Amino acid sequence: MNSRQTILAAVVLVLAPIDVIDLSGGSTSFRITPFLALSPLVVAYLVSGAINDKFTLRSVRTFGGDHALILVCAVLICLSTALVGLDPAGLSLKRTVLFLWLLMFAILFVERTSHSISEAIIVAVKAYIVISLVAMLVQYLILAGAVQVSPVIERYLTDITPGKVYGSVTELIRFRGLVGDPNRSAVGLVLLLSLAYFVGNQPNSRKRLSLRWFVAGGALVVATVSRTGIASLLILGAIALLRERKTRTWYAYVAVAGLACLVMATVVLTSQELTIAFSEFFLRTQSSSTSAHLSLLSHGLELFLGDVKTVLIGKGWGTAYHYTESFFPSNEHANFHSAYATFAVQAGFGALLLYNLYILRPLVKRHPFGSIAWIVLWANIFYQYNAEALHWIVLVAMNSTHVRSYVQKSVQSPRGGA
Repeated sequence: MNSRQTILAAVVLVLAPIDVIDLSGGSTSFRITPFLALSPLVVAYLVSGAINDKFTLRSVRTFGGDHALILVCAVLICLSTALVGLDPAGLSLKRTVLFLWLLMFAILFVERTSHSISEAIIVAVKAYIVISLVAMLVQYLILAGAVQVSPVIERYLTDITPGKVYGSVTELIRFRGLVGDPNRSAVGLVLLLSLAYFVGNQPNSRKRLSLRWFVAGGALVVATVSRTGIASLLILGAIALLRERKTRTWYAYVAVAGLACLVMATVVLTSQELTIAFSEFFLRTQSSSTSAHLSLLSHGLELFLGDVKTVLIGKGWGTAYHYTESFFPSNEHANFHSAYATFAVQAGFGALLLYNLYILRPLVKRHPFGSIAWIVLWANIFYQYNAEALHWIVLVAMNSTHVRSYVQKSVQSPRGGA
């Protein structure tokens, strides 16, 4: 195993979700995250290592079988950009280039690091949990007034303070680590934990994540107070329960997790103000938030079915900001808050179908990572992740035959962890 490649893969996985760091200091029209800055160097390194590789007809067929669906989807997205309708801010081409870059990077990265990606995942998940925990602690100290952020740091570290939901009694703090949105932060954590769990099917103990890391990661997901993220975590738990129901150690895991939940519930319930705040967020806020999301979905469906051109090739990739202006006035980052509506309106039915088939393919093929499809399908309902590097890395890894053959070399149920 190439230890240098393992370290590189781990660094990429850690940096992929982080988006609050802007290395340009706000001097460019878009945020240059550590991942975007590193990705060209990673591509150059991986391509240089592939120059002497011999490609056979079988390898080409395997690659085509793995990724043909998303590659054809990319062609349709390019077509939608070429025939774009209204794009007053001129963002369609830029966002198409970003999409193509992220997809190309994900395919190259996963296929070239498939033999070391399992160990890299375990290292990356541990590192990311520690980094997220430190970031959330810093956010708490900032709110408490114990830490002051200098203007110089604020230039390069945006959105460092956590989100807040104001209630009738007290405010509910939503921590998000080094990701700008609590929901995306939570889903990203769950995806990384999911990869680590399925990698744990290998007998090598160095490639298993112990229970304490899953508990820590789960606690960070809860700290985001994201309904989508917490539900995704529950889906992962349900998958694990079904897969491990015959393993004795699973009952011990359930007992520990249950005890942890009991302790958390006790802490919350002993504070009347926190109890009210949680109730308002998960009950009252849910109805208004769900109503807003459903309104966006309804608006997206109306636009999608509005004319034949939109059904076939969409209104242009990256133009959702213009068609959701009535919901988010003068906001170039506005979108439909749903991957399904985004693909349908921006790129048409064909792109939407191929994208979802690409998600479902590893589930049908019984890929080791295939069950992650359930989490992705759920998360895509009320949010979109097409501009997230981690999202594409996970989807490509789910479909890769090289990853599958490596993970399944000697599969057995996990029996403990490091």
